[in-house]
Amino acid sequence: MWYEQHTIAWVIIATTVLGFLFYSLTVMVALLSPACPFQTPVSIILRMLRVDEFLRPVVKLTSWFL
Repeated sequence: MWYEQHTIAWVIIATTVLGFLFYSLTVMVALLSPACPFQTPVSIILRMLRVDEFLRPVVKLTSWFL
């Protein structure tokens, strides 16, 4: 498909990348705030593994508005 339809391939790749970025952002927001209504299965598993304890200080160091 890549060699036959360049435009279709780029649209599929761009859509996949944007979807992955949106899902990753949703998981990160859910980890930062336990009250976030957008809890995903991945964010629940990462919270059980205590990844949120590592993520909060990193975000506070890099974000001046939190």
